[in-house]
Amino acid sequence: NYCTPTNFNKICKFWVSSNEMLSFSKNDLSTQTSFVLKMSLIDLIRITSKIEAINNKYDLENDMEIINCQLDYSLLFDNVRGYLGNTIYNNNIQETIMNSPDEFFMYNNGITMTSEIINSAEKKSGSKFLMTLKNFQIVNGGQTLRSIYEYLYKNKDERGITSLRKASILVRVFNISETDIRLKNRIAEYTNSQNKIENSDLKSVDDIQFQIENYLKDFNILYRRKIGDLGDEVKNYEIIISKERLAQILYAINGHPNGSGSQKKKLFGDYYDDIFRSSNFVLEKIPDICKKYEQIKAVYDSKKYKYYELKLFYIIYIIENYKKEISDAIDILENILGNKKTTNISEARLLLKREVKESIDEQFRNA
Repeated sequence: NYCTPTNFNKICKFWVSSNEMLSFSKNDLSTQTSFVLKMSLIDLIRITSKIEAINNKYDLENDMEIINCQLDYSLLFDNVRGYLGNTIYNNNIQETIMNSPDEFFMYNNGITMTSEIINSAEKKSGSKFLMTLKNFQIVNGGQTLRSIYEYLYKNKDERGITSLRKASILVRVFNISETDIRLKNRIAEYTNSQNKIENSDLKSVDDIQFQIENYLKDFNILYRRKIGDLGDEVKNYEIIISKERLAQILYAINGHPNGSGSQKKKLFGDYYDDIFRSSNFVLEKIPDICKKYEQIKAVYDSKKYKYYELKLFYIIYIIENYKKEISDAIDILENILGNKKTTNISEARLLLKREVKESIDEQFRNA
C-alpha cells in the first residue's frame, strides 16, 4: 500500500497517568520535550483514525464508538515499510489481543512517533496529563498498528472491544520540528534497522527447548539451545547437536526429508508446533534419534556411495518410519537415487524434490 500525505496537520488528544510516562529532552537548554508512555489500544485506534472528531475525544466514555474507525494512512507516510499482511508475527499480535490482552504490553516492541508539537497539560492535581500532538507521524510500528486495526475489523463485538481496552502498548513520541528533516529521517531509519533476530533465536527460551537441553545432559549430549553454547568446558560430550539440526531431523522423521534442507527458516516459525509440540514429539526418543543420526555418516564413509548432508535426513526418515538398520537404509536410498539419475538434474537437487520420498514410501507399500 502507498500512503498519501493528505493530513500533515492532524491533531489528537489523550490522557496519560503521571506514573505511566517519562519525559526527556536532548539537553538542559532544549525546549523540545519528548515522551515515553503507556497507551491503551483503544486510544491508539482513536488518535490514528480517519475520524477527526474522535481523534480529540480524550474523554471517550463508550469504547464501542471506535468500531467504525479506519486507519488514517497519511500517518504512515514516514514509515519505511508497507503492510506485510498475514505473517506469523502479525497473526500473533491479533492472537495476543484476543487471548492475553493484559500481556500485550510486555510482548510488543511498541510504536514510535514523531510530532511537530507536543503539549502536556497537568490535570487532576498532577495525577494525569492531557497530551496534545500536532502534525505527528508513525515512523516505526506500522505492522503493529495495521494488525491492531485488522483485529478491530474482525472483532467488533463487546468481547473484542473489551480486549482492546485491556491491552496497552509502549509509545515513544519524539518532539521533532518540521524543519528538522534529517533528525526525523534518522529516527525512522535507526528504529527500523536493529540486528535481525531469527525465529530460532526467539525459540531458544521456549520451555520445550529447556526440557530438551536438560534431558539430553543425562545422556552426555550437548544440546546447543543458543548460538555459541559450549556447555561444560571440562566435560567430554559424546554428541553435540544444535536445536536447528534437531528440528531438521524431527521434521524429516515427520515425513519431510526433502524439506529439512530447503525450508530451514520455517522450522522455527510455521512448522515449530508441528515439530516440537505435536503428539509426534516424544522427549524420551530424542537421545536414541541423536545417536543414530550421529552414526549415519560413519556408516556412509564405510560404503562406496557419495555423501551429502541431505542424504542423512532421508536415512533417518527410513530408519524411524520403516524400522531399518542404517546400512540397509543407505542401500535403499542409493538404489532409488540410482534409478532416478538423469543428466538434467544433479543428485543434490534431486534430494530437494518430493519424488524421492514418494519413491521410498511406494517401495515399502509394495514390499
